[in-house]
Amino acid sequence: MKNINSYEIKMNGFNVTALDQIEFFDTNHKNALDACVQDIVQQIEQKDLEIKHASFRFKEGWIIDGYVSRKLLTSFGEIKFKVTRYFNKITKQYKVLVFDFIGIKKYERVATEFKQKY
Repeated sequence: MKNINSYEIKMNGFNVTALDQIEFFDTNHKNALDACVQDIVQQIEQKDLEIKHASFRFKEGWIIDGYVSRKLLTSFGEIKFKVTRYFNKITKQYKVLVFDFIGIKKYERVATEFKQKY
């Protein structure tokens, strides 16, 4: 049986081993996943910012109470983000309003996509 490193192909005029190909695809896969995670975090933070400046928040009595850091497991990997926590002057409850928009519960750590699969 041949060693995996002994298999070579010619690619763009260069000899490339199987291990070189695997390393290339692993690196590109990781870069693509990192880009997806960054995109998800940016979308969550953008929605949080929209809520922070939304008129409905003031009308319903929500005032900023601080910030919460969260981790969430997705199919792209673990994402970490920081969102705004609010206090309602009328109902006297605390809430992270962006969680309603992205569809996660208060202490949820696994994205809904996993729950649907398993």
